[in-house]
Amino acid sequence: MSSSLKQRHQAKKDEKEPSGDETQKIVSNEKKEQPPFRLMDLLGGVGGMIEFRLFQKVPGWVDASLPPGTTSELEMNLSNPQLWSILSGHSIVFSPNLVWFSVAMGLYVLAPYDYDQMRAEGMTMQWFVQRALLNTVVMLAYYGFWHTTLYGLGWAKRPFAQGRVYRWSKTIHNVWYCLLGVLQWTGWELIMVYLYANNRIGFQSNEDIFQNPMEMLKFFLAVITVPVFREIQFFFAHRTIHLRCLYKYIHALHHRNTDVEPFSGLCMSPAEHLYYISSIAPSVYWHASPFQFLWNGIHLVLSPGASHSGWEDHWHSDQFHVAHHRYFECNYGTPGFPLDIWFGTMRETMAPTTRVYKGVAEECVSRPDENPVIMARPDAKSTLLGIPAWDQMLYMAATAIGLPLFVIYNVNNPQVLPASLAAAVVSLGPLVLASLLSIITANPPIDSWEKLRVAMLYPFQKEPILGKFGLSLVLGTVLSIIPTYHFFESLFVEDPSDTIYNKIWASG
Repeated sequence: MSSSLKQRHQAKKDEKEPSGDETQKIVSNEKKEQPPFRLMDLLGGVGGMIEFRLFQKVPGWVDASLPPGTTSELEMNLSNPQLWSILSGHSIVFSPNLVWFSVAMGLYVLAPYDYDQMRAEGMTMQWFVQRALLNTVVMLAYYGFWHTTLYGLGWAKRPFAQGRVYRWSKTIHNVWYCLLGVLQWTGWELIMVYLYANNRIGFQSNEDIFQNPMEMLKFFLAVITVPVFREIQFFFAHRTIHLRCLYKYIHALHHRNTDVEPFSGLCMSPAEHLYYISSIAPSVYWHASPFQFLWNGIHLVLSPGASHSGWEDHWHSDQFHVAHHRYFECNYGTPGFPLDIWFGTMRETMAPTTRVYKGVAEECVSRPDENPVIMARPDAKSTLLGIPAWDQMLYMAATAIGLPLFVIYNVNNPQVLPASLAAAVVSLGPLVLASLLSIITANPPIDSWEKLRVAMLYPFQKEPILGKFGLSLVLGTVLSIIPTYHFFESLFVEDPSDTIYNKIWASG
């Protein structure tokens, strides 16, 4: 790195980070000093574009004189969420959400769910295979676009990590787990369409929406709140699986990528896919259009491709989450909500120095003597080669093979296990198994309560249960585990009137 670049970064690093009150004043002043409205300026941001450009342009808040990823996001994060932007639909139209929304609407219109067929034929392998092929094509087209333009054609010039060495083995590894994620999403689709078709979950018809103004308003509110709910649910579910007792078997696979690329976005273990897709929760409880379910699902499947791009200078860049992959125990949420600030886990920059992070994780603390230029790591574990340890093979077999077979068995043999017990196995089983294996394989062995606490709760072991830590666990459970339970219980119950939806709405 040149001496002038070092000096500029040092000058930025030496600036006093504004306090919360000072930052709010800065944000307030910025709002007062906004330039006059210009239509072309507005249109230049449609779909997340940066002045009509898709590549080789950094977001407006980025200081391009600093190394990629080292601009502070604090002020930008504190200014969110903007209620007017959400309620007006601005946050859909002038962000990457517009791309994912358009894909969802295209699928809803061109490949609609056929409830009559599902009611007549039931859940069939033919339906699953056809839908899985469609979903796979959509995923590969979207992720392939980012991978090709960034890593093949070189349309961006500011990688977050310097010295990157491209490895096909890493890409193949990531594509494989992306495909598993698409297959699981297709399984959720199959079940949901079955629930819709058989009156286990009610929904708005297209006729209701277009003929009734109140139903149209409900539809609009559902559309604009999908990204909002996704961001909130993601923070608490994500933070929960960072508990050490869950991390090793559920989430560590995703973190094999410290230098991310598009396909690393959906590269997760099947157990993590389970809780990740539970973000479709509102559709389990609320009378809404099936489009809300599909829109939520497409958001789940496609959005990680952009946020894990690995580059700073394009229209869907996401420094916030890339910093999470660099430092692990920070930035559990998104820049759209300041949840990480409120919980003390925000790291405002990928630079070695942070003035905002308040957690205790050694990975995230300031290291002012390190080079501010972020260098790529080899990510040697991102490969399908080699034989996993016995405990990893056991967990993968139980969750990737055993759990789907368990669901199929209980659908075909509803008298064997009560629906509530079967749903509990699906929603809690992966968590219980991960915790038990973490204790059994702990190294060094657990021989004290303190070691047990660290083995189970790191990096939150020093936080009191009755506080932010306990609140995050409760909300993680409410927003991911309980919806998973109710989703599968709705499938397993013999009487459609016994589903949670029909109990809430008394429509069984």
